[in-house]
Amino acid sequence: MDENTKDLELEKRKEAIKQKLKKVFSTKYDFYFLLILIIAFLIRLYFFYLTKNQALWWDEAEYGLKAKSIFLGTPVSGWAPEREIVVPFIWGLIYFFIQSETPLRLLQVIISASIVLITYLLGKELYDEKVGLFAAIIVAVNAVMLFFTSRLLTYLWAPLFFSLAFYFFYKGYIKKEKKYLYLTPITAGVGISVYGSLAFGVIAIAIFLLITERHKIFVKKEIWIMGALGIVSLVPQFIYNYVSYGNIFARWTAFRATQQAEGDFSYIFGYFKIFPHAFGNTFTIIITTGAIYLLLNLIIYFDILLKGNSLKLKSNLLILLWPLGIISFYTYSAIYYGGVIYDAFIMSAFPALAIIGANGLLLLDKLQFNKKILTYFLIFAVLLGAFYQLSYSNEIIKNKVDSYQQVKQAGLWIKENTPEDAKIVSRSLPQNTYYSERETYATNSPASVEDLVNRLKEV
Repeated sequence: MDENTKDLELEKRKEAIKQKLKKVFSTKYDFYFLLILIIAFLIRLYFFYLTKNQALWWDEAEYGLKAKSIFLGTPVSGWAPEREIVVPFIWGLIYFFIQSETPLRLLQVIISASIVLITYLLGKELYDEKVGLFAAIIVAVNAVMLFFTSRLLTYLWAPLFFSLAFYFFYKGYIKKEKKYLYLTPITAGVGISVYGSLAFGVIAIAIFLLITERHKIFVKKEIWIMGALGIVSLVPQFIYNYVSYGNIFARWTAFRATQQAEGDFSYIFGYFKIFPHAFGNTFTIIITTGAIYLLLNLIIYFDILLKGNSLKLKSNLLILLWPLGIISFYTYSAIYYGGVIYDAFIMSAFPALAIIGANGLLLLDKLQFNKKILTYFLIFAVLLGAFYQLSYSNEIIKNKVDSYQQVKQAGLWIKENTPEDAKIVSRSLPQNTYYSERETYATNSPASVEDLVNRLKEV
């Protein structure tokens, strides 16, 4: 091969690479997003390094010991059977081959970074690249999401499956791209088996269909097929619930068991009050502005929405129903079922809230003002919000990194210094079972040595 031929081959190779890159980065925003995704991943790796050896909390240990029990036969004392089984099964499979928490924690990093990716794609699809870009930034630096990326809990999986289900629904049903249509119920069904609150995403989609299609939803074949596929996707979880708990709706049954006799309406605005904690003041203002703007659009142009002639109005309705359904349910549960306001419960709404916030931020683009100054202001607002969130993340993650270390150390000591058939009494029921791999029994109040011995003899 002569030199000219080699040069020609090299040029062809370069051109092929350029064409491939153009397909991946169809706009400059796609390139900007890649930078954001890389930064988001590095942030998560930083917190992974800080927390890779931290002890498990109570709920973490429940999922962890179930994961170990599936493939390693570890006792499951402390595991609540109504918990969803999919994630513990995945973790257990990984743990079977690599008996370490490290790959499980790395998987959490991947799940968290994937939420940033799907948030961008969803914002881009519903609106445009700018919305997707700013929404991805809000999710990438969110303090609550970063905190739970560092914990072996299933809360983090919920926003991923929510976002995927809504993305497939928008592409498949609203934009009529058939190849995505039936991925919606399958994703939703698997998502409910991963984390039950996705059921409220399905309800949000159902309300969307009732508003936009009205009576037509009862005669559309694709809706019936979607419903059937969704139920089929839930069958494995139903079987597990029935075998383990005697009820296919085990999570809901266990939840109702904590019902209070009287409601406490002081919690009615509880979740809105934690927005400054969950997003910081800057992003809270941006999200509130976006929500008001999108809602006013729906009210003013509601007749156009009903005619089905506007994709943008459908996007507005869908993106507002998503967090509204989640926050409404958990507000109701706080009032009537125990008075708990917990940021992780509504984390599945965060991608939608980020997209709403991006719409609020980009209202500035509509102002008749110097575009250069507006661009600088947008960048400043985003950097200010991101700086606060990252600082807050660093603070809360570092503050909790040593919690339950003594429980972990005690459990590992028991594992090394007791026979495998030993019976342990501990208040840290799931943690001790997880670390010691010994059958553990709960004690909820101080007891004498004699009482504990008698109790173990009865087992």
